[in-house]
Amino acid sequence: MVNIVPSILLSLGALVIGAIAGALFTAPFEASGPRSLFRHFLFTSLVAVLVPVIPVLVWGTEVFTNHFDGTMNIFMFGSGAAGVFFTALIIWKTAAGRIAEHLSMVEQVKPFILTNFKVLDGDEDGVLSGGDLAHAETEKLLTDENDRKVLTFVRSNLGFIGHGVGSYRTYNAATKTTSSHTVSVISPRDVEGFAEREQAKYAAWR
Repeated sequence: MVNIVPSILLSLGALVIGAIAGALFTAPFEASGPRSLFRHFLFTSLVAVLVPVIPVLVWGTEVFTNHFDGTMNIFMFGSGAAGVFFTALIIWKTAAGRIAEHLSMVEQVKPFILTNFKVLDGDEDGVLSGGDLAHAETEKLLTDENDRKVLTFVRSNLGFIGHGVGSYRTYNAATKTTSSHTVSVISPRDVEGFAEREQAKYAAWR
C-alpha cells in the first residue's frame, strides 16, 4: 500500500514521456504518405515492446519481481510502453482524416483572405498580423460561421501562410532558457502559392 502513490505518479510521468516519444517517432513522417507512416508506426510499436524488455536484459527479471519496487517498475515501464504505442496508433489511424481536413481548409485560405482582407486589416498597414487576426476573432468581425472557422485556421497557421518580418526572444525563469520566436504577417501575395505548396507537401496522400 505504501508504494501506490509513488507508483501512480511515476506511471503518469512515464505515460507522458512515452506519449511524447511515440509522437516524435511518427508525427514528423505524416507528410511522407500512408505507407511511410505505417512503417514508422511498426517501428514505434517495436520500441514500445522494448521499453519493458530492456530493463530485464540489463537488470534481470528481478526488476519486476522484486518485493520492494517490482510492482512500481511494472506500472512505470508498462505505462511508458503504453504511451509510446497508443500515441503512435492514434496518429497513424487519424492521419488520413486530419490531413484531408487540413487540405480542405487550405483550399479556402486564398479566397477567404482576398475577399476579407480589408475587414481583417484593422490597422490598414497592408498585411495581416497576429494582432489583426486576434482582433477579428475576438470582436467577431465575420458573421459567417465557415469564415470564422477559416479565420481560426489562418490564425493557427500564420507562420506557414505568411512571411517573417522579425523576431523576439523570451526568457523562461523556471528552466533558465531563452527562446527565439519569429513574427509573421500575411500579405495578399503570400496566399497565391500557399495551397499549391501544401498540396505538394501532402501529395503522397492523394
